[in-house]
Amino acid sequence: LLDKIIDKIYEHGYEGFIVGGCVRDSILNVLPNDYDITTNAKPDDIMTIFKDYKIILIREENMARWCPDKIIWKCAAQNLK
Repeated sequence: LLDKIIDKIYEHGYEGFIVGGCVRDSILNVLPNDYDITTNAKPDDIMTIFKDYKIILIREENMARWCPDKIIWKCAAQNLK
């Protein structure tokens, strides 16, 4: 599912990167309980890209969260200047 989420972000012309504790957990062979993705897409763009998903929170510090398959996915807009 993670690769599909990143692919979907790229298909819409944005970048997406896996970041945070899920990277550490994966290196340590521990199953992450959530996944963090940073992107240059704005929250409204994320809502459009994932309109078929149930988004449970949006606009908390430019972060979208949604829960397909009982996993919390967090997607934050990059602070690009």
